[in-house]
Amino acid sequence: MLIWQYIVTGKLYILVGLNLKNEMGKLFNPTKRTFAGPWLLNNSSLEELHEIIEYADYELSKTLDEKIDATALKDFDDKKYESFEEAKKYALKYSFDRKRKDITLISNNESRLTDNSIKELLVDPKVKNFKPKELSVDIEYGSLDIFSFNVKQRFDGELEYNVKATKSEVEDEINYRLENWVDKYKPLFIQTWWLKLAFPLAIFAGLTFLLTAVNISSTYRPNSIQVHKEQIEAIIENGVNKENQTEAVELLLKINSGYISDDVEEETRINQTAKRVSIIALAFCLIGIFKPKTIIGIGKHKRTLKFYKYYLRFVLFVIPAIFVYPYIIEFIKNLI
Repeated sequence: MLIWQYIVTGKLYILVGLNLKNEMGKLFNPTKRTFAGPWLLNNSSLEELHEIIEYADYELSKTLDEKIDATALKDFDDKKYESFEEAKKYALKYSFDRKRKDITLISNNESRLTDNSIKELLVDPKVKNFKPKELSVDIEYGSLDIFSFNVKQRFDGELEYNVKATKSEVEDEINYRLENWVDKYKPLFIQTWWLKLAFPLAIFAGLTFLLTAVNISSTYRPNSIQVHKEQIEAIIENGVNKENQTEAVELLLKINSGYISDDVEEETRINQTAKRVSIIALAFCLIGIFKPKTIIGIGKHKRTLKFYKYYLRFVLFVIPAIFVYPYIIEFIKNLI
């Protein structure tokens, strides 16, 4: 028996359905989940993923077998077929013929390596010459039991999986294992934002670098007062007398006329503020250009994966430490 009640909270009207026979609610979660990169996946993480996929394959296959048996038994009981085996054969052929398990590794040159499991891909000798950019897993048992997994370098290097199972407990268990795997290997929050903001960061930092770089150095020609500054200060200090009267008059004439002799050379001055801003802007521009990306660290990408791990640590920890270090030292000196 279903009773509908209106609950009024301020201006918000909430329609609540109460099932008197079953008070337990059911939460429906989206089956497809997407996680932004960069994902750095090594052999260990892929081997753990292999175990999850094999578990999903087994459970979805078993669910399909149970549905085939149930359908065949019903058809046999309804006298549609002479034997249970015949009913099962036709159920398998016409009702549940949709079976698929594809595990594919795609390289940078669009070459594809397909096998029955991730473990078999890892031990395949051909994978040594691969530069994988995408790993795709598609498992289907009928139209209602589906498992898909995809991770790629393109776009945000995102990872995506989709789990649909007839049995909710099977779907929940597969999702639980996948969520634990994702939590274990997901990128740091700052790495994800670095990847997302890389393009605008590179543009903004590049423009800032160009605008400040042209102002780092400037040519300067001193005026008449600056050229004769030392002579003027000497006369002011000693006072005007008969000995320096002629020199004083000569200086007044030079200053009033703005006279500068030809042997006075132009000076090159460095704008320290513009210099510092340019260096920082250039560093951020390079960081935006050489952004992190998803790496499937097998085959020829094993070394690339190691490089990216060191590169990310350098950018995220070493560079900030270099900029902050002088201020820390200065702070400690002030305390002492």
